[in-house]
Order: sequence, then C-alpha cells, then structure tokens
Amino acid sequence: MNNKVRDTFEHINKFWKKEYYETCYLEWEQIQQFISHEPTPYQCKNCETYWTKVLFINKHENICPKCDTWCQPFLSNSINFPFVLKYINLVYHFQIIRKE
Repeated sequence: MNNKVRDTFEHINKFWKKEYYETCYLEWEQIQQFISHEPTPYQCKNCETYWTKVLFINKHENICPKCDTWCQPFLSNSINFPFVLKYINLVYHFQIIRKE
C-alpha cells in the first residue's frame, strides 16, 4: 500500500465528523447513476470507466470515484473496504459497509 492511502485514511479517521460517515453509503449509491455503460468523452484514464459528467474525473490525478483510494476516496466503494477496516473507527463500519 502506498503512503498516500495510509495518510488519507488516517486523516479521515482523525478529522471527519460523525455526519460525514452517516452519508457515505448514500453518496456512493447516488454517484452510481453517473457511470455510463456506453462510451462518453469522460473516461477515467486509470480504470477506464465512462462517466456521464466530467466532474467525476480528477484531471490532476487521472482518477475517478470508482478507482480512487487516496485522493478523495468514497469510503463505501468496495475497493476501499480494506482501508476502512484498517484505519477507520469500528463504530462507523456499519454505516460505511452495507450490503442491502
């Protein structure tokens, strides 16, 4: 794991408020509607996911919410579960990791 991931998740654990954790899952679910199953001009250069809006692609880091583990990661994205389990207070795990 790179230090950026560790630093990001340690920062989240230290500074996020309870309210931020409470909205994690809903926010992750809501952005799913902006993933395109057809090619668009808005493609992540890292994971190659197409998006319906350019705002989901971080041009400086060439990542999108689907593959981001350190820039502005969505905690409820399953790729981030190992880091949530390792770095985020156990009290918030249920709000972040849900299977509905």
